[in-house]
Amino acid sequence: PRSTLSSSSAASDVYKRQVSELSPGWFLDFHKWLRETVEYKPRTLATYTAGLSDMLGFFFSRRSIQMPFPESELSEKLQKEAKRINKRIDPSATSKKIDDQYGPRMWAAATALPPIEIPPNDPQYRKLQLERLRMQALIATLYSTGMRISDAVRLQRATIERIQKYHEPVALKTLKTDKEAIIAFTPEKLQVVQDYLDFRDDVSPYVFIQHGRDGNKIDHGGGEGQYLDTVKTRGYGARISERTAWSIVKEVELAAGYYKHKPGGGLKKTTTSPLGPHSFRHWLAKNLKKQGLRIEHIQDVLGHSTAQTTKV
Repeated sequence: PRSTLSSSSAASDVYKRQVSELSPGWFLDFHKWLRETVEYKPRTLATYTAGLSDMLGFFFSRRSIQMPFPESELSEKLQKEAKRINKRIDPSATSKKIDDQYGPRMWAAATALPPIEIPPNDPQYRKLQLERLRMQALIATLYSTGMRISDAVRLQRATIERIQKYHEPVALKTLKTDKEAIIAFTPEKLQVVQDYLDFRDDVSPYVFIQHGRDGNKIDHGGGEGQYLDTVKTRGYGARISERTAWSIVKEVELAAGYYKHKPGGGLKKTTTSPLGPHSFRHWLAKNLKKQGLRIEHIQDVLGHSTAQTTKV
């Protein structure tokens, strides 16, 4: 039978072809697409590359697919690519590289922005204030909980209300591992999140929402249900995307000095420390470890499926 390999729908059709039509270069093209277009980090690239290599090797060894080039050539190219990407890394390398002051620097940058220089009755004021409060609330959440960005964008106000009501952490099931993570806020950080929700004054169940073109609330009379993923994915009240959350974090990283503007446009990192929303997880884990928490307890906070993952 003819076999087809395909990547996600976002990939171009060059990544969805009959295997017999592929040349050795497609493997490198796929890796380049993951690195430059999707912008995966080295560890994720290594995982995808290793998985693809194993899959091809499995089907090829069983002659379920036929390659347009010799097995030895395939093996050589896969091994060379795997060597280049899958360099053995110290398991704790990522945490060691994290700037010890990443969390405090990000929080300081998020709360040190100059005031909005337009009057509150200006039509643009609400939109600008919403964006600022959302940014501060997102940084407060990542700083306090270290949750994955996929969980942060799906965080619901009911969780915040429960934390406020009982004054204690809550267990939240994570999207990636289906394990529970322990979510806790300091009073200061929790108040920042609440300030954002109060200013919004809407019925959307999500903590981090899209603000539409002008930031004006839209109520179609359907209560919070009108904003759920199955009903509304765009416009005021719908939850923000992970891409939007990444952009917000990157904006704060620029303000914190982790990036600088390049003369010809674009941004350049000013540090070798890993950046992005996931850095809050590594920073939090590193700080909890310094405070004497056992790996098993840090695992509970982060919602890792195994203690080995926490050690990484």
